[in-house]
Amino acid sequence: MPKIRIEQIDKSRLLEIKEFIPEEFDQVAEKFDPETDITWAAINGDKTCGVVWGHQYEHNKENCFQIVLLKVLSQFRNQGIGTMLFQTAQEEAEKRSVQVIRTNFKGNDTLPVAEKILTKYGWKKPEATMYYCESTVDKFFKELSWTNPSRYASYESYIHPWSEITPEELETIRKTEGGYFAQNAESDLLWDKEKVEPVNSLVLRNGRTLMGWLVTHRHKPDTVHYTSIFIFDEHRGSALYRAASVKALCLQKEAGIPKSSWLASAKDKKVLKLWNMLYNRIMTKSDTWYQSEKIQP
Repeated sequence: MPKIRIEQIDKSRLLEIKEFIPEEFDQVAEKFDPETDITWAAINGDKTCGVVWGHQYEHNKENCFQIVLLKVLSQFRNQGIGTMLFQTAQEEAEKRSVQVIRTNFKGNDTLPVAEKILTKYGWKKPEATMYYCESTVDKFFKELSWTNPSRYASYESYIHPWSEITPEELETIRKTEGGYFAQNAESDLLWDKEKVEPVNSLVLRNGRTLMGWLVTHRHKPDTVHYTSIFIFDEHRGSALYRAASVKALCLQKEAGIPKSSWLASAKDKKVLKLWNMLYNRIMTKSDTWYQSEKIQP
């Protein structure tokens, strides 16, 4: 095993670990809060070979700590470096007297290793929590038979741009979606009007009656993430879900944004069945996300 030292990385040194951060670096650096975020790097000589990032937050009056990122370069794996970084983050969480430590990670090849480490340190067995999928707008319109916009002309009067949402409707969305996104440390921020992607987020209403919504966010310049498509029970069974989806993707295409992504809860069997029926043929990428936690004594 190479001689490794673990160093804390403050905000001024984030550029040193840019290659480890799997999203737009500028956004991550801007959101870094020294009070709640803490990062360490595993360094071999002058080479950074691994990184762990922890984030402290409060949820339901619980003091929580999330291991947001743990990544080791491929040439340094299977040498105990990931375990060293994991222990460092766990010890920091214990120093902060948190009540629960959590981590979410993408399965694929990492699940067996992650499960072994987590079990060793007294964490719960990882459970599949979310399925992530990607596709393109072009595939959506070219390969799915139900996506012709003319089929949904009768629903146009129910579909309104996000800019027209009322404060009362926004509050209804926040309350309805709060439980579903409870594990997200920034769940309350997702529904702030200015955080939502204005290009194709939609309010669905008949007169003054809220029927549902389609909410998107822009996590990458070339990708719109479909955060929530929700229809109230009394309006399900109609084609409103499809009509809203087609409208949103038309708007996305007009804006020149080529990719789309979705997340679905592993526990929501109805949504998974619907997704498999509607979107399975056009998925260009799919991942399973797992979660584990450790309740502190």
